[in-house]
Amino acid sequence: MAPSEAEAEIQRQKEMQQAEELLFSGRQELGFAKGLFLGNFVADWVMPYPRLDPPRQTVLESGLSEVRQVLDRSLDPDRIDRNADSAGHLI
Repeated sequence: MAPSEAEAEIQRQKEMQQAEELLFSGRQELGFAKGLFLGNFVADWVMPYPRLDPPRQTVLESGLSEVRQVLDRSLDPDRIDRNADSAGHLI
């Protein structure tokens, strides 16, 4: 590299470092969606959602298991895509 190209590269690296420090350092002060748009996911703000006590978690998992079984038996995702129509009979 010629001296001017080397200087330009050094300057570019400094600018990149400054931009990264501005964008990705410290606690996120933006809203969740804006931060997500900028590539900063703050899991503490949304995860875990919701946290259930063990008895309710067991009931939820049981219900979800039944729903998954019905959907696995009765839902044809290819048909929904092909016909551009939801499975109203299951809802």
